[in-house]
Amino acid sequence: MGELIPNEAGIYDQLSKLMQAITETVISEILKTRPSSYVKRWWSNELAQKHTEVHMLGRRAYERRADPHKPVHKHYKGARNAYGDMIKKVKNMHWETFLQMVDDRSVWNMHHYSSGDPMDGGRAQVPMFMLGQWEVGAAVEVASNEGKRDAFIDAFFPAPAQDKVDNPCIEYPTTKFWRVIAWLSPYKTPGPDGISNSVFTNCADLLDLHLGPIYRATFNIGVYLQTWKDLVTVVIWKPPSLTMPNLGHTGPLHS
Repeated sequence: MGELIPNEAGIYDQLSKLMQAITETVISEILKTRPSSYVKRWWSNELAQKHTEVHMLGRRAYERRADPHKPVHKHYKGARNAYGDMIKKVKNMHWETFLQMVDDRSVWNMHHYSSGDPMDGGRAQVPMFMLGQWEVGAAVEVASNEGKRDAFIDAFFPAPAQDKVDNPCIEYPTTKFWRVIAWLSPYKTPGPDGISNSVFTNCADLLDLHLGPIYRATFNIGVYLQTWKDLVTVVIWKPPSLTMPNLGHTGPLHS
């Protein structure tokens, strides 16, 4: 797969072969765990270690309960608070990961969670927010679904710059591919293809000879594959502020 790709059909053919090889390798070589149905889905090894640490400090603090001025009581309180913060953080990360993995079978579960009784767990719809700077009187309220949709599209998907290239044949050095792979978050939730970024970060030396010709051909031929245009975006609201929400209080999660 290291040869020059002449046309768009060749890009699809080479990409299909590469994706099939990666998928078959992942299925045959990666071991899958079978967690117990009684285990919390958001539980992790780090939480188990922290739980043991807090439990041991709690026993030491109980043994010295007659002397409340011992340092162990302060250490136990700090460890217990840190353990609680870790649980909240892991739960939030688990919820965001679930939102990115919603499909036609789990969309009703997500709807049930988000449209339940009013509480801090979620909202049934995007609240009204402001566009512009309300401090100087140049803000506009956006309440309709169509207005919210257009605002999110403009904020998350700006129009690409029209760069002019004099020489259509572009040759990118291998070091650029290595730098891009190094920037990837290895344990980010996979996209629609189901392939984790850890595959690319751990096997960059093996995949470089196959990815290089594919990426170069997209520039040389002037095409961008339709499968690369498929993007799942989940809008996550940041913690509320004292003012009316605006687009600065949101952030996209792409997969």
